[in-house]
Amino acid sequence: MPAATPLSLRQRVFELHQAGLAAPAIAGRLSLPPRTARHLLARWRRAPEAGLAPGPGRGGRPAAPGLAPAREDCLRLRRERPGWGAGRLRQELLKSYPPRRRRLLPHLAALAAGGRPGRAARRAGRARRRLPGP
Repeated sequence: MPAATPLSLRQRVFELHQAGLAAPAIAGRLSLPPRTARHLLARWRRAPEAGLAPGPGRGGRPAAPGLAPAREDCLRLRRERPGWGAGRLRQELLKSYPPRRRRLLPHLAALAAGGRPGRAARRAGRARRRLPGP
């Protein structure tokens, strides 16, 4: 998910709208995607009392409640061993967690290593969801 549009840019969008410009013209003038300008103006029309600041709690999907201990362990390992990649982090985490809790470890390790879950982690997740054939 991209970062929120800065407040100063949001204010400029609003000022240009108040001056009579339409969303596509505002987007062109400020080098914004047209969708961003449309969504900011629509959000302001829906709830002007909310102001121009980004909405609270809009930072993506919340983490699973039981994931916090594994995430903390993963981040601790990453701090202790900055040279380790996602694969090595995952191997270390697998030693500490029972099979039932291992489902999310590939994703945690990839995130702690500084990126998105890689193709191997996604493939591993799909393989576990498949049912054995006849």
